[in-house]
Amino acid sequence: MTRLPSPRLAAVLLTLFAVASTWAQPGLLVVTSDYESGSLAYLAPGSLAPQVDLLLINSDAVARYHDGLVYVLNRPPQNNVLVIDPAAPRSPRRNFSTGDGSNPQDIVFTGPGKAYVSRYEMPSLLVVDPRNGSVLGEVDLSPFADADGIPEASDMALIGTRLYVACQRLDRNGSWGPAEGA
Repeated sequence: MTRLPSPRLAAVLLTLFAVASTWAQPGLLVVTSDYESGSLAYLAPGSLAPQVDLLLINSDAVARYHDGLVYVLNRPPQNNVLVIDPAAPRSPRRNFSTGDGSNPQDIVFTGPGKAYVSRYEMPSLLVVDPRNGSVLGEVDLSPFADADGIPEASDMALIGTRLYVACQRLDRNGSWGPAEGA
């Protein structure tokens, strides 16, 4: 029986392969973390010696690749998105906030000027223009929340014209298990 990787690991691997296959310069840009610190590293093809600590990031960051750029979602306390050009990973192109205490989880792109950001601590998706970080609006997710009013939105997937959002609905007062009726 073949064991499949976790969805998060699969997403990281897909991100790495997508970055490696579309860069002008092949290689892997890697988000590293020990849950106390985080950074970006680069591994050139055929090399066994990575370039490490190219840019310090959140200790609980995730990265997504889109249209030649890497979007690093820095979770609390930063609560922002860093936009990285893989050719110059030490100098982010831009940085935009997802809101104080928002805890960004994922970003999905629906066009050159529109992306959705799921935020674990907010009852809405943030709609942004990824080209400049400007806020275009929000999508209310409160109908999917439990009694605490927060649906704990995490991973997202765009399939055709539909955006699917995983809402975990966790009981924050009951050791983070499923909320009543979830």
